[in-house]
Amino acid sequence: MNKDLLKMKILLQFLEQSEEAISVTSLARIFGYGKTYISNMMHELQDEGMVDMSDNRRPRLTERGLKTAQEYHEKIQLNLHHLLYEGVDEENAMHDAYFMALYCSDATNYARRETDQYYRAKLALRSKEQIRGAEFCKHLADGEYSVPFFIYKTKERGRSSDILSMANAGFEQPAKLRVVNGVGTISLTGKPMTAKSRVTGLRMQGKVESVKYISGREYVPCERDGDVFSFPAAGVHFQNILSDSRQVLHGSVRLSMRCDVGIAHMPESAAVVVFTL
Repeated sequence: MNKDLLKMKILLQFLEQSEEAISVTSLARIFGYGKTYISNMMHELQDEGMVDMSDNRRPRLTERGLKTAQEYHEKIQLNLHHLLYEGVDEENAMHDAYFMALYCSDATNYARRETDQYYRAKLALRSKEQIRGAEFCKHLADGEYSVPFFIYKTKERGRSSDILSMANAGFEQPAKLRVVNGVGTISLTGKPMTAKSRVTGLRMQGKVESVKYISGREYVPCERDGDVFSFPAAGVHFQNILSDSRQVLHGSVRLSMRCDVGIAHMPESAAVVVFTL
């Protein structure tokens, strides 16, 4: 066992046992090392501000050590759940979860935490074929989530075709889903796009100027903050697609968009935004 991993596991022992049960002797017995080696590790942890060794017989976690141990525990559980969901057997998943907690970047752990929330929500809704966006958000913890999307041209009855809309290039990837008290809001951030004018045939650059979302049978303006257009996640309809080992949710909502170069050059158009989780 390398030193970093051993130090992490020592910190975790303080969460798993009472402070009275933690000693150099007990840790040496648990990890199968000599007491001198464990004592050296404990003093290194003290130098790092994690452990208080003022009483060698009764070491204690410092405030920093407690926070670090709790963060390690959360990361291990997060990565373990992720690996088990991906089909890794429990023994290897547990082994790898420790290393992932220790060495993965905060960005990677954040992404896994986000994915874990999606896993849990999809699992809770696994028996349903059709899911409303409002119901899906009730199964997510408060926070902000990334949602990849494509924008397709519409066919009859508002269904999407397999042809990407011009508006697909007019928004940054991914969309953001913000959940507060189980209520979700989806935000799309506009960006410059280039398309051929239907009047002059020349290439023109513009931005999406307005976005409306379908609510019932009517289009309702999205809230706008600069280049960010937001609408309720309740308006998204998800279809639950199951396979032998995976579960995928396809969500869709119909939008109407207008570009700032004018409808003479780029007409207002309806499209279907498809989210895949």
